[in-house]
Parts: sequence; C-alpha cells; structure tokens
Amino acid sequence: MSKKIVSVWFANLAIDRLARRMGNGWRARPFAVVAESGNRIFLTHVNQAAIEAGIGAGMMLGDARAICPGLATRPGDGAADRRFLHALARLCRRFTPLVALDGGDGLMLDVTGCDHLFGGPDALLSALLRTLRAVVPDVRAAMAPTPGAAAALARYGGNGRIAGAFEVRDALRTLPVQALRPDAATGATLMRLGLERIGDLYPLSTAALSRRFGNHLVRRLARALGAESEPLSFLTGRKRHDAVLGFGEPIFLMHQIEAASRHLLERLCSALEHDGLGCRHLTLTIERVDASAQSLVIATAEPVRSAGHLMTLLRERLNGFEVRFGVERMHLEATRTVRLEGVPKSFAGIEIAAPARTGTALARLVDRLANRLGFDHVQTFAPAESHCPERAFVVHSARFTERPNAPWHLTPARPLRLLTHPEPLYDFCREHFSWHREQRRIVAMTGPERIAAEWWWDDPAWPAATRDYWRIADERGNRFWIYRTAAPGTERRWYLHGFFA
Repeated sequence: MSKKIVSVWFANLAIDRLARRMGNGWRARPFAVVAESGNRIFLTHVNQAAIEAGIGAGMMLGDARAICPGLATRPGDGAADRRFLHALARLCRRFTPLVALDGGDGLMLDVTGCDHLFGGPDALLSALLRTLRAVVPDVRAAMAPTPGAAAALARYGGNGRIAGAFEVRDALRTLPVQALRPDAATGATLMRLGLERIGDLYPLSTAALSRRFGNHLVRRLARALGAESEPLSFLTGRKRHDAVLGFGEPIFLMHQIEAASRHLLERLCSALEHDGLGCRHLTLTIERVDASAQSLVIATAEPVRSAGHLMTLLRERLNGFEVRFGVERMHLEATRTVRLEGVPKSFAGIEIAAPARTGTALARLVDRLANRLGFDHVQTFAPAESHCPERAFVVHSARFTERPNAPWHLTPARPLRLLTHPEPLYDFCREHFSWHREQRRIVAMTGPERIAAEWWWDDPAWPAATRDYWRIADERGNRFWIYRTAAPGTERRWYLHGFFA
C-alpha cells in the first residue's frame, strides 16, 4: 500500500489568528502584521483587502501607509502563531493520529489506511478542509504519496488536489521550481537559466544537477518523486490522566457513587501531583448495566489538584446521574491539564510547608458559582499589555481564566474604578475644581504621569494621542484620577477618569 500524505498550508496564519481575536470585521479593511528589524518596520503578512489596495508583504510600513493611509497594523507574535498552529494540529487528530509540523505555517498528515473511514480520499480531504475553514478561512490542502509532492501541490497546484502513486511525476511537471522550496540563491539561478518548471529538471542527470546546484535541490526532487524517503517528525499526543473503577456487582445508591468518585479523585490527583499538573476540566462517566452511559463535566477557573475541592464540585452535580438498572463502571478523566509550578513536600526527610496561595478562596468561589450557573455567566478580569487605561484589562468568561504570575506592569498605581467615558471638569485650577455642579477644594496633587496611546492603534477616544494624568485628593478624603490632554496645538482640557479607593 502506497502512503497517503496530506499537506495543509495556512497561507495567512498570523492574519487569521489576529482576526479571530479582533472579529471578522477586520477582514474587510486593509490589515497587515508588522515586524521590526533594527530601526525599520516592515510588513510580514497582509490580508486580501491590503493586496487589493496595492500593498504586499515585505514592504516598509512608511511606503505602505503612503499607498493606503487607512492601513491597520498589529505587531507579529511568533510564539502565539506557533501555539495556534499546534492547536490546529490537535484539531487534525480526528482524521489521523500522525500529524507533523511543516515549517511555521503548515502541517503534514499521514492518512494511510484512514481514508476509508471517511468514504475515500476525496471525502477525507473535503471533511478536513471543512473542519479547518471553520477556524481558519485561508487554508489549502493536497494529497500525494510523498510529503514533498503533497506540499508542492498544496502551495502551487490548487486546493484539494489528489495525486496517486503513478500520477506524481505528471502532477509536478507544470509546477514552478519554487514548489520544491530551494534556497533563494538556487531558485534565482534556476529562473535565470530558464528552468522555471519542475518538469524542466526531469531530462537533466542527477550528476549535472548536483554539480551545478548542490545536493539540496537533488534531494528535494528525489523526495518529491518518491525516489528517496522523507521522514516526518510527528507530534506526540499528551499523556492521558484518568482513573477507572469497575464493580463486581452493580451499585445503585448515591452514597456508593459518591464514595467511588472520591476514590477515583484521590487516584487521579495523585497522578497529577506526580507529573506536576493541575486540572482545568474533569469528566466523570458512569457506564450502566444496560450498556448506556452518562457523563458530567466540571471546570475550574485555575488549575487544581486538590481532591477535596474537586469532590465539592462533583458532589453538587452527582444528583444529575440516572442510575436506572445499576452502575457497573465509572471513569474519571482530566480532559484538560495545565502545568503547575509546585514545591516539593519534603527535602532530605524534612517536611516543607507549602506557601499560601493567594486567590485560592476566590478561585474556589468562582468554581462553585460557575459550575452552578455556567462559566459563560461568570466573568473575570485579566491584565492586558497596554498603557492606555481603557485597554489595560480584558473581561472574559471565567472558563478562559489564565492568571499570570504578575501583571505585565506593576507601577504606578491605578484607580479601583474607571469611568466608561471620562467626564470634563470645569473651573479647574491648582486650588479647586467643579464636578457635578459642586466645587471641591484640592488638598493634595501628585503628577503628572504621561500616557501615550500605542502608535498602531487608531482610537477616536484618543484624538490627542497623549494625556497627562494626576492623582488628586479633596478636603473630604476623596481621591480622583484626572488627566489633561497634552497634544500641542490643541485646547488643553481637564477630565475625570477614575476614583481611588
């Protein structure tokens, strides 16, 4: 049986990742991802709207803005792109367990022996593209017996191409030599010599190609045609953390199910502690005598491996189980785990007291409320990397809470409450100001702290680009956070933005 390799190429991975965060409305306007090299800023990825406006990857940002003043940009994040690519690789495991990375923007799937489960190669490829397009709109895929041929077809041969073992040579013949992914110097030399298509290399001997271009191009061509094997480094699946308990006789009573759940939790938490992990999602499944099954899922706002806390969350949901003719097997699995920075319990036989974890009581309260009401109905705050007060935090569901070790910036102090829209202050001077038709005398004033909006962010709320913030206390002990617009050539006005506790 010949191999069947699927190459998946995400032509605009960085753009698609950012579009998911900012909303699909950004796809309709010119948008680019930028990177900095020395004192130059250039575009690394552009969307279709930017291409239509005459902008391409590799252009300097200044030149691009001269062509399209309304170009929106975001800085690139290679680490986030890699995490996104790994998430897409996990999504592809529903089609095959053998998934490998192909550079920073592609995947290789070995689907040998898997296509019949989906109705054939065409059906598998269609299902794969349909699944990935729900997450990443700009995706292309092709199938061939070799990774090199599959990658060439995915990138240059049209979307959804399938080449059999005896069709590879003809399928690659009309593709440009860039489909073999040679280095830049070799590619330029090939084009200068008129060797523009892969088929132009077929009549040339291996010795001649190797003597003129080196072994790299020869090996690329041989691997694409199947004359030389090309190994793939497949991603390993995560270790499964679960516990199973079977019963010689079916159990019917709720206190028996509760006792069995506690036993499973102790075993599972012991395994998690051994691996230095904490649990974020937990699934408990009961299998009944009549071959039916029922599951319940609990989630936590922070990684947990405390059997007592997890049992508290489970106990509130166990009444939802229908025992029917009896339970003969129970299965508990940590479906999502996160590494915990733990400390050893002992060293050289001496017990070590574990440090108190801040926020544990609050996290447990969030867990109990969220598992009762739903995580989408309990919202939490998290710091964001922005100096602008309106964007220095994000509000999201407690389901996605990832508490950082520390906020990205710790000083200076910020007010406990921010106004949605800053309110103008009148009759302001160093001694007093008026707010809500009431004059307040100033007894202390500290500042200024100049805050500037990010240069890539076009926000109408920051027309002046910079603000000078002051911390002010009045005679009644109230503390205010006010600012003055600091742009030269504009009217300088004072605004109230927040209140300190």
